Amino acid sequence: MLYKGLQLDRFQEEAIEAINKDASVIVTAPTGAGKTVIAEYAVEKCIEENRRVIYTAPIKALSNQKYRDFYAEYGDKIGIVTGDVVLNPYAQVLLMTTEIFRNTIFDDIERYRMSLTSFLTKFTISTILSAVRSGKKVSSSHPNISNSSV
Repeated sequence: MLYKGLQLDRFQEEAIEAINKDASVIVTAPTGAGKTVIAEYAVEKCIEENRRVIYTAPIKALSNQKYRDFYAEYGDKIGIVTGDVVLNPYAQVLLMTTEIFRNTIFDDIERYRMSLTSFLTKFTISTILSAVRSGKKVSSSHPNISNSSV
């Protein structure tokens, strides 16, 4: 499968298939393996379906970079909230640092309820940035998450 000119790996194809079926998706893979492509696909799908989405990154530098990338492609549909930057905070796609997102849902869950319902229940993508050693067993009792080696 090709996406944005990239030949996808099997794990990316499986994640995108699950997203297309409105299933939740959790992706764990080493840094540089291609998790972001899956998240970008989910964001694009939400934009096409006129749904709001929150994209989180662990540090401001990554949030800022993804903001620039998404803004170049989607313009005013993109907003960002970090510790020191707030631009278009009610945008369809909102980038946040993980810390700001966590604090926000504890302080004012209603503000992002539509985004949470739209994204987290339909397109949950958990990016674990620490490297996962090859062969590590990943397991879950959730019916939509397969038990497999990473």
